[in-house]
Amino acid sequence: NGAMNATDRRDCGLFPIDPKADASGVPEPFLLDGVEVAKSIKGKKRVTVAMNNPRSVQESFPLFKEAVEEAGFELVGEDNEGFEAELYMRRGSKLGQIQIRSSPCPDATAVYLIIVQT
Repeated sequence: NGAMNATDRRDCGLFPIDPKADASGVPEPFLLDGVEVAKSIKGKKRVTVAMNNPRSVQESFPLFKEAVEEAGFELVGEDNEGFEAELYMRRGSKLGQIQIRSSPCPDATAVYLIIVQT
């Protein structure tokens, strides 16, 4: 799976790439092959990242589930409705959520990663 070009992103309803997007707050396992960090917002106790993912919801779900463990988080909840899915995780005082949303393209999804220090 290669990176998407601007036309693919637009046609699939994905995020335009913000050149200032910073992936440094994202644990490495969540940056799956081909995933692009499009937007990032870092607060004192919260990191929110929007990513373009060249995979379907069903293909992404087990990969992100594996990434939760690889990043040292405990999976505390999950919900997969087919067209969108969520994973809820915890590591010590950090809580996190991954939302995988389908797009008009069968093999492209928008992914939100939120990690909050409680």
